[in-house]
Amino acid sequence: IKTMRALPDRTPADESLIDDLLVALKGGNEHALQRGTLMAFIAQCQTAYTRLHGIEESTRLSKQSRMIDLEDNDLYEIVLDFCIQTWPDAGIFGPGIVQRRYLAPTGMVRNHSYVEHDGIRYGAFEHTSGKGYCYGYVENQYPVRIDRILHIVIPGQPVLEAICALVRPFQTPPIEPQFPWDIWASHLGTSSWAYNKLSAPVAISVKRFVGTFAMFDVPMTYGRYWVTVALDSTSLENDDDND
Repeated sequence: IKTMRALPDRTPADESLIDDLLVALKGGNEHALQRGTLMAFIAQCQTAYTRLHGIEESTRLSKQSRMIDLEDNDLYEIVLDFCIQTWPDAGIFGPGIVQRRYLAPTGMVRNHSYVEHDGIRYGAFEHTSGKGYCYGYVENQYPVRIDRILHIVIPGQPVLEAICALVRPFQTPPIEPQFPWDIWASHLGTSSWAYNKLSAPVAISVKRFVGTFAMFDVPMTYGRYWVTVALDSTSLENDDDND
């Protein structure tokens, strides 16, 4: 805010941005949600700025990491499939198949506690330091739990490098709940999911993460639910403007 206020010849867009930041900083009953909204808003501004000026978007891994044995952790096949899909022409292969690039079970993949993408931190559920950040949205605001953040480096010419997330998508509930806030669900960014039910792990690029959410445990007489609330009201408001 101080930096924005120090700009010479501020435009109406600059003034609007300052007002939005000030509103998000206010306290009150919605303080936690506003803080989350502010973080997402700043990340969006950062992403828009880097795209506008042709600067590469930053993706930063945690400094804390260790090599992981893919076979011992029953991860070899899912990581191998991710590599083949990511580099379909590289000829990546596993045991018993001869092509050009061999993905070894050890020595090529590091397990990280978190990754920061577009200014937002996404942590790994299987890592003590990452559990506090282990939920996020992928495309179309679909919620997932992030089990692992893996940094893959396959030597050769050229070196192949990617950051992979092992995620478990939420599941829809067998009985659709009826909540008092349903009429405002699209504006509030709320969705209901089966409590503690997750699909099988899927390997994705961390570039598919699009934001974070708050999550609540809501028991009802006919079932128990996870209710997610998007911490990105700016895009929701844009959707409402188009209605």
